[in-house]
Amino acid sequence: MRTVLPTGWPDRWAPVSGDPSGSACGQVGRRPTAHRAGGGVPGVVGHGGPRRARGTGSRMEVLADRWGQWAGQVGGAMRDSDIRQALTARLATKYDSQPDTQIRHELGLCAGRTRVDVAVINGHISGFEIKSDQDKLTRLELQAELYSRVLDRASLVTTSRYLDQAAEMIPSWWGVWLALPGERAVRLRNVRRGSRNPSPNAFSVAQLLWRDEAMALLRERGSHHGLSKAPRWFVWERLAETLELGELQAEVRRVLRTREDWPTRP
Repeated sequence: MRTVLPTGWPDRWAPVSGDPSGSACGQVGRRPTAHRAGGGVPGVVGHGGPRRARGTGSRMEVLADRWGQWAGQVGGAMRDSDIRQALTARLATKYDSQPDTQIRHELGLCAGRTRVDVAVINGHISGFEIKSDQDKLTRLELQAELYSRVLDRASLVTTSRYLDQAAEMIPSWWGVWLALPGERAVRLRNVRRGSRNPSPNAFSVAQLLWRDEAMALLRERGSHHGLSKAPRWFVWERLAETLELGELQAEVRRVLRTREDWPTRP
């Protein structure tokens, strides 16, 4: 049976005082990780690629204009909660027959530096970033950068107000969904198919695990020595160095799917 969990705030992912790198993602103290500058995700500013992603342009502009006119005729601005409800319902229907799939809200990435609005965890970790009419795009480039260090797949879900502008700010491998006003609920239309993340960062992927989970994986491989009292940042670093990226991703997905004590929002 498919598991849909309530919105949660993973406290153990939030930055705490004493962490060598504060709320940074992909680094331990001042030492760089395997994520190299200039060799990052295409289409994200500061990550070695052009700002404008492929698949944008006249088609999206026409869609934005068409549905924007319709939205103005049908009703007011669409809220995050309206889009989230429609997205969650669609995902729940899609994965209803997959018992190992979890749908999470506010999944923390990079030690709490950002949170995925809606995440699906099964054979991949897929994330959906919602930008409603009431949102701003000031953080989207940073969110896209952090999402792209961790997630297997990512999609932007937005309205006609931001469709063309936001699509230019995300990598070309991201999917894009357009939220449309309906008579009773928001409808979602896929306007750009996404693909798999070409360059995730191993350390950032390891950060999805809690310290004890990461230590358990290291103990299984006899690679935990010297870390019994080490901060979690060094545990994540050792794990990223010990496991090949594909194996690390598979283990992280397995642990997250079987985790039972997810924190919940107070």
